Amino acid sequence: MSIFISHRGLADRFTENSMEAFREAVRAGFCFLETDLRMSLDGVIFLSHDDSLERVSDSKMKIHQTDSKEISRVRLNCGSPIAKLEDFLEEFRDQAWTLDIKEPLGEKVIHLLSQNKYLKAKDALRFVIWNPQHRNRLFEHFPQAVIYEDVKSCQKAAVGYLFKGMIFSPRPGATYSIISSMFGISFFERAFTDYFHRHGARILAFLPKDSDELQKAQEAEFDEILVDFRPSL
Repeated sequence: MSIFISHRGLADRFTENSMEAFREAVRAGFCFLETDLRMSLDGVIFLSHDDSLERVSDSKMKIHQTDSKEISRVRLNCGSPIAKLEDFLEEFRDQAWTLDIKEPLGEKVIHLLSQNKYLKAKDALRFVIWNPQHRNRLFEHFPQAVIYEDVKSCQKAAVGYLFKGMIFSPRPGATYSIISSMFGISFFERAFTDYFHRHGARILAFLPKDSDELQKAQEAEFDEILVDFRPSL
C-alpha cells in the first residue's frame, strides 16, 4: 500500500507550510508531512519553500538575510505567523516527516538538525537535499533516514526505464521521485514500478495533478505518493 505524504500541508484553506495547513492535513488523515527548511540570518529554521516571503505574504524580505524576530512579525496570507521548525516538530511529533533542506545555508541547517532530540529519535524520517555534497553528512547524523535521490538521478532513472536499463539502472536501496510522464510517456504504470522494484529501488509519485493520476499511482503501487490536495485516504 502506498504511503501518502502531504506536500506543505493542505493549502485549500490555509497558506502552505503554515501550522494550520499541517493541522488540516492531519485531520484529513495524513500520517506523513512534508515541509521546507530555511534558516534566518541569526540561525532560526523556518518553514518556507521560497527564500522570499513575497508569494505567501505581503513582505518581500528574504529569510536568509533577515533576523528571526523580524520574520516572526510577518503574517502569511491566511493571517498566521511564519512557522518555525521547532514548533512543527513539537506539535506533529506523532507524524512522520519529510524535510526539504533549501539553499543557501543548507550546511548550517544540517548542523542544527543534528543537535535536535526529536530528529535523532525519529525512525520515519526523510530528507530532500539540493546540494549533493550534504548527502554523506546527513547519513552520518541520521543513518535511519531515507534521503531521496537528486533531480538528475531521478531523471536518469526514468530515462533508463525507457531504454530498458541499457544506459542507466536504478540503484538498489535508493528512493527516486518520479513525475507522471516524460516525452508523452506515462510513468504512473505498473510496468514502471515493477522495473524499479526488480532493481531493489523505491519510488515516489511526485505530485499527481488530479484524482485520476493519483489513482493511477496507487494502482501502479508506488511506494510513496507526494500530494498537495485532499485525497480520500
